Amino acid sequence: LAVAIDIGTTFSGTSYTFLNPGEVPRIFDVTGFKGQENKESNTKVPSVILYTSEGDLLACGAETKQFDAQDVIRTEWFKLELRPPTMKINTPPVSLPPHRNIVNVLGDFLRYMHDCVRAHIIKTHVDGDQLWSSLCDSAHFILRQCFTHPNGWGSFQQGEMREAAIRGGLVPNTPEGRERIEFVTEGEASFHWCVEQAIAENALKARIHMNWIKIRMPCLKFH
Repeated sequence: LAVAIDIGTTFSGTSYTFLNPGEVPRIFDVTGFKGQENKESNTKVPSVILYTSEGDLLACGAETKQFDAQDVIRTEWFKLELRPPTMKINTPPVSLPPHRNIVNVLGDFLRYMHDCVRAHIIKTHVDGDQLWSSLCDSAHFILRQCFTHPNGWGSFQQGEMREAAIRGGLVPNTPEGRERIEFVTEGEASFHWCVEQAIAENALKARIHMNWIKIRMPCLKFH
């Protein structure tokens, strides 16, 4: 089992695949997140966490909509707290709960995303409960940087995300567990998506040696 998790600034998503020798992997998107079950085709969930004033976790994602905004700490845009100093920009301050740092907060959200993957597999696959039980202890997680992450992030940010994954219960805090966490940049992920969707097929056939430029603009991407 390989699970890819994309923690976005405002929305997040996750997908997974089962790797079998000799078979072309099929990608499954997680949908029907708690709080938006009526949107079965929706593959994104808000990157929002609610905490009590004491710092206890209340809800994540779409489930946060059922709580009154008063007397709670709404933590969003938390991914930006991991940015290198050279990438600092003017953004709204992140409200962190008492006694929790960014690694704790990210760990809480990763645990939520992990639970969503588990629930989706159990619900949508034949013998899903047994399937999950047999694979969850050896699953590999890809964070967008498999975890995916912005291109400018480096080893420090990867280390923080790996610690968050451990605190979130995705993998155990062992050498073997740490090796089950992989990272990919946004640029790499976008390039492979273009290849997978055959968008870049003609260009790849036409030239052996080439340079690629990926330009990202707010709410718009050019490949």
